[in-house]
Amino acid sequence: MKLLFRILIFILVFLVQILFLYNLNLPNNLLVHISLSLFLAIPKVNKALMLIWGFALGFLLDIFLGTIGIQSFLGVLILYIRIIVEPYIIEDYDYNPKVYIHIQTLGLRKYIIYLLTLSLTYHFLFYLFISLPITDLGSIIQKSLISFAIGGTFMLILDYLFFYQQKQEA
Repeated sequence: MKLLFRILIFILVFLVQILFLYNLNLPNNLLVHISLSLFLAIPKVNKALMLIWGFALGFLLDIFLGTIGIQSFLGVLILYIRIIVEPYIIEDYDYNPKVYIHIQTLGLRKYIIYLLTLSLTYHFLFYLFISLPITDLGSIIQKSLISFAIGGTFMLILDYLFFYQQKQEA
């Protein structure tokens, strides 16, 4: 049941990204990306399998969004960074590899640090690759921060709505 619920959330976020957020006409060619939450939702399994999943998901996003391989590259890179960062964020990472990264399991402060690390990297590199050759680094940083703020807020809301559970009273 939990797996079916995760698959439905995954499909919902994917469709919202493709059908709604990518078609918003925001100023300065700003794109809101919540697709990072899809990369972060990939379960911890074999590291090579995670990277293959990241490539496949990125390739699927590339097909629908027309980003010519950028999402594929970023999917693999973000999951590679995630593999490196997670043992420093999660205390019992070696003992319990089934721990899902959510606000409830990490706490708000660690979750925001985790989200900052991966999301800012994702957004900055996305806008950097979209604007090649680099003409205005300030504009790239500005778009990255705005997109991170909107997408990060959405990811926090998504985590609270679907994955946060009140602790049972004893």
